[in-house]
Amino acid sequence: MKGLEPANLPQILDRFKTFMPTVVGDGEGIERIAYELCQFQAENKVVYFETRYSPQLLANCNVALEWGQKPGNLTPHDVVLSVNEGLRKGCEDFGVKANSILCCFQHRPEWSAEVLSLCREFQDRGVVGMDIAGYETVPFDPLHIQAFQEAARCGIHRTAHAGESSSAEAVREAVDKMNVERLGHGYLVLQDEELYQRVKKMNIHFEASLISSYYTGVCKLENFDNHPVKRFAEDDVNFSLSTDDPGVFLCTFDDEFDLAFDKVGLNEAQITKSIFNAARSAFLPEAEKRDLIEQLMKEYNAS
Repeated sequence: MKGLEPANLPQILDRFKTFMPTVVGDGEGIERIAYELCQFQAENKVVYFETRYSPQLLANCNVALEWGQKPGNLTPHDVVLSVNEGLRKGCEDFGVKANSILCCFQHRPEWSAEVLSLCREFQDRGVVGMDIAGYETVPFDPLHIQAFQEAARCGIHRTAHAGESSSAEAVREAVDKMNVERLGHGYLVLQDEELYQRVKKMNIHFEASLISSYYTGVCKLENFDNHPVKRFAEDDVNFSLSTDDPGVFLCTFDDEFDLAFDKVGLNEAQITKSIFNAARSAFLPEAEKRDLIEQLMKEYNAS
């Protein structure tokens, strides 16, 4: 493994304090990062991706200043505009397709209504869903639940970081109270077999990342053959492999797939199926999703 030493989720999230202050409030810099992300994904042979971020954590106006930055004039709304423009230019220049997901944060329930509002405003302009991230707390704050329930009513796609560092109860709340379609990580669902079987039957998608699960202490390197992803694959659960913060963990999709094959023990067919699972669970209109799946089928000579 390259990058950081293994730790836990709070310790890893604290690392963002190192570089975030250099980015916050810089609209041109944020646009450039979004643009270069498209280049990075194209170089790694990605044809479609959904990037996620918090508009509030990148703003320095009309928002609590999380990073000790000076007040400025970049609002959360401006952040979305900057990201959208960077993605637009990057997709055009590098031949990839990209959308974004806006994140609520566990410790800032007062932001969730604004996140929902931005999702609604930009629903047809590159923003395809809403997420919640940060230190896992159970139960979820009522303001988060209210925002996610309203998002479901408005047809905004929903995913949640849940069941990575707390308990299976976080997965239960995300599914039952927040009406999520996808789960970020979700590994601790295996603590509750009844819940696991129900989530499997509902075909909720698990966004797994092997490398981040090592650095956040979810799985030790010597125990990767018992990683929850192995159970997901054996049970034909709807999951995919993702790069979680590649700029922090210095990882690519090839690294994820190599680890899945060499350490977890997934076979080529299971890894390939996870890629198609990702496409089928993408937050895309059905016509665009069909086009993406057809593109992948040609690439993998599938029928």
